Amino acid sequence: MTTNDSRIVEIFRTFNETIKPLIAEVEAVKQKFPIELLNEIRALFDHLARCYLPDSTEATINQQLRKAESHITRILLDCYKNLILYEHDLMVRFDKQSKSIDLFSIDNGSFARNYFRLRKEAIHGLRNAKRNENSNSLTDEEKIGYFADAYHKYLEVEILIDDKYGQVKWASIRYRIKTIFHQVKTAVVWLSSLILGAIAGAIVSDNWTSIKSFFVGLFK
Repeated sequence: MTTNDSRIVEIFRTFNETIKPLIAEVEAVKQKFPIELLNEIRALFDHLARCYLPDSTEATINQQLRKAESHITRILLDCYKNLILYEHDLMVRFDKQSKSIDLFSIDNGSFARNYFRLRKEAIHGLRNAKRNENSNSLTDEEKIGYFADAYHKYLEVEILIDDKYGQVKWASIRYRIKTIFHQVKTAVVWLSSLILGAIAGAIVSDNWTSIKSFFVGLFK
């Protein structure tokens, strides 16, 4: 087997073992096949097909394989970017939905501590991946690795939220009940103050007719 043959085998191995599972994940979360991925895959196999043209030489095959390998890199990066975007949006939605909840009330505070730690690590990992994406001192594999690491951190955040979803939901219900109770209590206090004020005013002015009028008007 020639060097170019080995490279072709490696391209197909990467596509089958790594890219296809990632594409399945992307389709599952986005409910569609991103057009940019479709274009990259089409270009990848176009370059592979050109390796088998009758007039192909080792030099032209080598050139086509370099282009195919660059498409492999872009496909992997696009997959991870799509997945990270989905996970990041999920995290942002959770932040908005839980902003009024005391997350430290869940699991004696361990949920909140783990959530904020993983959240910080995920965001830091994404920033690190973006910062290194255009670095000339890193290989394509290393750049892909940074995005893969960031994605897996975001995935840990989702797993944590899913694992404690029931407790988070119950904490949300408790917050709503507490809010309603506070509103009712405030209304009762206000109404009581109003009634007592009216009675006190009537007593001072010795005008019991005004008390009767007040109550009739209040419940009319």
